[in-house]
Amino acid sequence: MLRYKDGGCFLGDIPVVAPSAPLPPWLLAFTTLAQRGVSSLDFGAGGKEACWDERRRLEQALEPLAVHWLALEHGSCVRELPVREAHPDDQADRTTHRGDAAVIAELGHAAAITTADCLPVVICALHARRAALVHAGWRGLAAGIVGLVARRLVADGPCAAWIGPSIAGADYEVGPEAHEQLACQEAALPQHFWPSGRSGHVYADLRGIACAQLAAAGIAKDAVETFMPSTRRDSRLHSVRRDGVAAGRMATVVALR
Repeated sequence: MLRYKDGGCFLGDIPVVAPSAPLPPWLLAFTTLAQRGVSSLDFGAGGKEACWDERRRLEQALEPLAVHWLALEHGSCVRELPVREAHPDDQADRTTHRGDAAVIAELGHAAAITTADCLPVVICALHARRAALVHAGWRGLAAGIVGLVARRLVADGPCAAWIGPSIAGADYEVGPEAHEQLACQEAALPQHFWPSGRSGHVYADLRGIACAQLAAAGIAKDAVETFMPSTRRDSRLHSVRRDGVAAGRMATVVALR
């Protein structure tokens, strides 16, 4: 489904980045880039018709997979796909579901989230044909969502993980509230924080905290791949910290096929 051309990776005409480590042939995982040619590529929706059009084009490129979008709660809400029991806030079209992570257990289904600095985390149970997609911002990490989802999949055997395009710790300054809640998370370590130079503020290594949660759940360090460029520094990627309210959103998709 993904094709490689001129040093880039594409889904149809949509430029994407994908894990470089070998994945099982039944797993598809990628994150879209911010530009298609000279045009912005934005999946944020939020009332913008152009974003909904991009979502529809992405869904068409993924056919015959059924795509389920997560409407984020920025917490630790995990959904199973396909959805058996609707959440009160799920959209009537049954393709958008409230939640911060999705565990996929049936072939033919895909989960999709949008990000612009937060971590998209893909977790795969290598021998069980199960996979998960997690949206991990600071609130989700403080709630332990990466570890919570990882433990579900580790119960099925050996797992691998990919942390997609996200903001690096040196670019992510947080205030006292975020620092306190993240530092209370059991997997967080002192080296995940360092002074930013502003009173009461620190830089927070969200990727490091996510990796620590994966390790605590039983996923080996060498089974975790991280896409290293920082969203704030790389113009190919959307970033709220760089562009503010004008920032677009990238889509990360995980599918069993």
